Order: sequence, then structure tokens, then C-alpha cells
Amino acid sequence: MDDRGRITLPKHVRDRLQLDEGDDLDLEFEDGEIHLRPNRPPFEPITSGKRDWGTEAFAGAGEALFGDEDEE
Repeated sequence: MDDRGRITLPKHVRDRLQLDEGDDLDLEFEDGEIHLRPNRPPFEPITSGKRDWGTEAFAGAGEALFGDEDEE
């Protein structure tokens, strides 16, 4: 912590949580501990054609492929 009370999160932590400069974090105190959590909107279900993607998020996962697209 610096003299102004600022805390620097290590790069490997920022990368793992996909945090960028300016992102909002929620801060909570619990049993003498400080908890930081990314403040992000909840994920919305994604639908594409015949497939229901549900509520899962594929942040940074790249392209998802599903077998033969001609299947019914």
C-alpha cells in the first residue's frame, strides 16, 4: 500500500480476473478481512439459431464449435 492508501494488484491477478484500467471493484469488509470483487453486470442468456447457450459466459474462450451444423 502506498502513502495515499492505494493498493496495486499484481499483473497475474488482473489478467486472471480480466481486469482493465478503470474497471469498478466492489469492496466489502468481513470478519476483519477485505474482499474485492469485480463489479460486472450479470451475464444474459445467449441464443443462436437452434442452440440455447444458457447463462454461461465464454469470456476470452474464442470460437465455440459444435459438431455437424446440419444435425437436427
